[in-house]
Amino acid sequence: MSFPFLKPAFAADPHGPVRGEDLDGLWVATRQGQVRVAIAEIDWIEAAKDYVLLHTPGRRHIHRITMNTLEQSLNARRMLRVHRSAFVNPDRVEAINRLSKGTMSLVLRGGVAVPVGPTYVKAVQERLGLAGRGSNARLEPTISARLAATFRFIPIASPGWSV
Repeated sequence: MSFPFLKPAFAADPHGPVRGEDLDGLWVATRQGQVRVAIAEIDWIEAAKDYVLLHTPGRRHIHRITMNTLEQSLNARRMLRVHRSAFVNPDRVEAINRLSKGTMSLVLRGGVAVPVGPTYVKAVQERLGLAGRGSNARLEPTISARLAATFRFIPIASPGWSV
């Protein structure tokens, strides 16, 4: 028996996988069945061989798909590729830390720091609106990172100081 009204929702797309703006969620297998994880709920995505870990505010979900396949399906405005093994939701970025020349990490809500690969730095800066702003185009390291990289704190006594 055929139900034509169900066909559009469950039939495979003859033109290939869903692209860009059409993908608004992923069906992820759980012990109880399947659960839909909305792309807007995902903070960041981490690669794990042929799987990905979808990090949401409440929990992590594991989904069998490669990063390259997922990248072809995701809308670049909603999830930004920042590393060969990571995507982030640009709306979740709270801070940017420069780790060394040409490398940086994105600090997300909840304090998670996701590294940005050297080949993705320019694209990330452009996407976040940091490129082409004069002095803001070069990200300054945080004070603690700058001090840790520059100084070794050794207690010293100076003439006139009482120890």
